[in-house]
Amino acid sequence: MRLPENQPAAAEHVLLLHGLMTAALTPGDGTVAVAETVAEGCRDHLVLSVSHSSMLLDAEVAAQVGHFLRYGCFQRTVA
Repeated sequence: MRLPENQPAAAEHVLLLHGLMTAALTPGDGTVAVAETVAEGCRDHLVLSVSHSSMLLDAEVAAQVGHFLRYGCFQRTVA
């Protein structure tokens, strides 16, 4: 049986599903994986529960950036 030209092959569906499942299981914000944010020589590293697009408007992100610029590290809260 031949598939229509505008319909992806079954293998492409499997790869797409695998990619979506892998992205869902990989820690990150849905756009960037946490592992991609770690670079050799980083002075500090912090993971916040914020989506990629809302990062620009998030108050905690802004406060952490300000703290890092002032003190060279992110602020750690004591529980």
